[in-house]
Amino acid sequence: MNDLAESTTLDNLVDLFAREAQTLIRYWRFAGTARHEGFHAAATLFERLAQNQITMVEGHLDFLRNIGDPLSGLPLGPTQDNLRAALAAETESATELYPSVARTAAAQGFASMASWFETMAISKDAIARRIESALNATTGNSEVRG
Repeated sequence: MNDLAESTTLDNLVDLFAREAQTLIRYWRFAGTARHEGFHAAATLFERLAQNQITMVEGHLDFLRNIGDPLSGLPLGPTQDNLRAALAAETESATELYPSVARTAAAQGFASMASWFETMAISKDAIARRIESALNATTGNSEVRG
């Protein structure tokens, strides 16, 4: 049997997962815009397309689950594994990714985007705390990071 972990197919699968997830969010946003503008048929179309995208994204994730989380690299499957993977990805976003892109945006003169990214880092930290609390509840550990 071929090793998916060392293949171009895995790279393609991760890329497709990200693209389809982005398309899903775009379609939901497009539906809201169309509905707001009074184009109800277009809104319904985008909502149906978004529902189709969910199937695609979940299908890709089912294959990725065998390898691990594409963001954290941690195992996926049972709830505790999923919480650990989510916690790692959100913590990395809060402490490394968003602060880094905020600094870059600020250095390049995009103050409003830098502020947005800084706000997102704070939000990601809050999300990580909630995930950590849920993980602790599943393991019987009542400690939550400070």
